Amino acid sequence: AMVYSVDTDSILLFRPGGRMRRLTTDLQRQRKSNSGGGSSSSATINLEWCIKQSSVLVTGVPSRKFCIPTDWIQPLTTIVNVASDPNVNVKELVGDDDNNAVVSGVTYIPQVGKVTTAVLEHNLIFLHSRYASSDAISPFEEGRMKRRRRRRKGRSFIA
Repeated sequence: AMVYSVDTDSILLFRPGGRMRRLTTDLQRQRKSNSGGGSSSSATINLEWCIKQSSVLVTGVPSRKFCIPTDWIQPLTTIVNVASDPNVNVKELVGDDDNNAVVSGVTYIPQVGKVTTAVLEHNLIFLHSRYASSDAISPFEEGRMKRRRRRRKGRSFIA
């Protein structure tokens, strides 16, 4: 799975095998072109682009003013809200009693509890410290090493 982490001024892409890459956003591209450095690219990477690529959204913006436009969300998307405010138009996504949803098949998890949020934050800090250390092994490499050990275990050698 590809995971996009979008903040106010940066987008990070996490790829299989524990690899991470910082993507150039519209704002960064505009700053480069205004300063005379860098080239202008036709690729537009912004919040809208990331959301349109995603089948799972985890929102956590603590503001009532922030709301993801419904037309950015694709059908069959799962949305998990970890903020105190919804970050999406729930009536348009889920529909009302007559099920008049604008986007079909959306699963919306309205708000996780404070303990769940605390555990998520704890796990995030743990993962960051684990992979920031110099002796860390990516999950991909760890799985590969386990498979090698299993294969070797089944072999018998005759000298």
